[in-house]
Amino acid sequence: MDAIKKQRFGLPNCRLLSGSTLDIEVGYETYGQLNAAGNNAVLVCHYWTGTSHAAGRYAAADPLPGWWDALIGPGKVIDTNHFFVVCSDTLANVQAHDPNVISTGPASIDAATGEPYGSRFPVLTIRDMVHVQRALMDHLGITHVRAVGGPSAGGMQALEWACTYPDFMDKVFGVCTYGRSNAFFTLGVYRWCRAFLQSDPHWHGGDYYSGPGPQQGLRRALGLITLLAQAPARINATARASDSGWDLPDGAPPYTDPDGVFPYEPSFNAFIDERARFADANAFLAIARAATLHNVGWRRRGFAEALSAVRAEVLMIPCEHDLFFPPGDSRDVVDAILQGGGRAELYTISSDWGHFACVFDTDRFAVRLRDFLKPK
Repeated sequence: MDAIKKQRFGLPNCRLLSGSTLDIEVGYETYGQLNAAGNNAVLVCHYWTGTSHAAGRYAAADPLPGWWDALIGPGKVIDTNHFFVVCSDTLANVQAHDPNVISTGPASIDAATGEPYGSRFPVLTIRDMVHVQRALMDHLGITHVRAVGGPSAGGMQALEWACTYPDFMDKVFGVCTYGRSNAFFTLGVYRWCRAFLQSDPHWHGGDYYSGPGPQQGLRRALGLITLLAQAPARINATARASDSGWDLPDGAPPYTDPDGVFPYEPSFNAFIDERARFADANAFLAIARAATLHNVGWRRRGFAEALSAVRAEVLMIPCEHDLFFPPGDSRDVVDAILQGGGRAELYTISSDWGHFACVFDTDRFAVRLRDFLKPK
């Protein structure tokens, strides 16, 4: 593909489900060409800590392409020879300090005060994100989409699309995701991450932008989700295979050095450092809260009732080793759609990447997704 350009979309006076009104800007990227009828689009929604940079490179010298480049492009699973692919930054994007991210969030300047929103930024929901994406579709002249889908929080957005705008798309797919929050994510991930951030001495109630910010708490939170997002077998195998070895050297004093670093920690810490480089703690918490609040059945007479009205064909792709959103969460979605007379399929994959399989092990579901996206 040619060099990718980040574009900007503005939506003034956007009313959120919380009742707050914001002037919103989000960045987006497109791949391929929109046809004259405006109906060959595929909307790809990104994961919790991701951005709209789903494919391609901004410049030839970029070390890595977008996060789903293995799937998006000419002749690939989401074939840009046929589809016009769109991916937009979420509101309160976690990578708020990345120069290539455009996203109204807690770090944005509130025009009324001239200061960052910080703790005053309103509560966001997945449904709010979908409403902004719908306005973006209108802006781009898209009249209908062939499919909406994505990994993790991207799949949450896709399912919300299916319930909010049921006639706007033909197909919906979600990889390692859920249609309503589960207790493990809320108690084991969200609450611990929140505690890490709020116990950092630089948290200051979320109004930290004039100082260094809660970087230690943010790194701990990112460390927790990075650990839990992989299957234990992968963590253990990677550690054993590290160049520095699995065991402490014979001469190491493990009983006299309480702060000693195990040989496999540096590579893990380096990965956390990279994830934290552009991240914002408030935005991290805002997206985590949105995932925790997520339930497609909210104000729709319940989970089953909401999904029974879905008209798109749905493909749910869980990973059996996913600790965040195990296959049962996807099965609940499929069962509710089928019981309502809709069309849905569960396609379970196996990968030691666990939850991360949705981004790092796409070969496990690429063939099935390609077949799903083909016109019937």
